[in-house]
Amino acid sequence: LGYDPALIEPGTPLPVERPFLFYAGNHKPHKNLAVLYAAWAAVAPQREIDLRVTGSADPELARRYARSRGRLIVTGHLPAAELHRHYRAALAYVHPAFVEGFGMPMLEAGVVGTPVIASSGAIPSIVAPFAATFDAPDVAGLTALLDEVVRDPARFQASAAEGVQALRAYTWDRFAAGTAAVYREVIECS
Repeated sequence: LGYDPALIEPGTPLPVERPFLFYAGNHKPHKNLAVLYAAWAAVAPQREIDLRVTGSADPELARRYARSRGRLIVTGHLPAAELHRHYRAALAYVHPAFVEGFGMPMLEAGVVGTPVIASSGAIPSIVAPFAATFDAPDVAGLTALLDEVVRDPARFQASAAEGVQALRAYTWDRFAAGTAAVYREVIECS
C-alpha cells in the first residue's frame, strides 16, 4: 500500500472560490458522511468554508446541510490528476468513517502536507501521529475541529508538515519490494 509518486509532482493549482474541506471516497454507511455534513453545517456561521466530496450529486444534501458562507460541492468521480489537485488545495482532508481498510486518501493527503482530520477508529497508524482525531459519532467534536482548522489553519498545517517526510516513504515501490521479500522468504523456507 502506498501512494503514486505523481502526487508530489508540482501541478496547476486548483482555482477555488473560498477555502474548502475535502473528502474522497464512496458514500457507503460505514463512511459516516452524515456526521461530516452535520459538523460542516454547524461550523460557526461567520466562517467561510466549502465542503467538497467526491461521488454522485444529491440535491437534497445541499438543501439539508446549507450554510450561508459556504457550499457543499459534489465533484463526481475525479481522475487522479484532479484528485491530486484537490488534496493539495484543501484546507484539510476529513475522513469520518467508523472503520477503514488502509485509508489511502489519508496517506495521500498527508504526503502533500494537507492536514488530516479523521475518526480515531479509521486512521492508519502511520498517519495518526500527524493528524487530528475525533470519535466517529461525535458531531460536536468534529464541528470543533473543523471550526478550529478554519480559524487557525497554521496549527494544523504545522502538524501536517511534520509528517510529510515520514509519509513519503510509503510508495508503491516500497510496498511491492516488501511484498516480494515476504514471498522470497516463504519460498526459501519451503
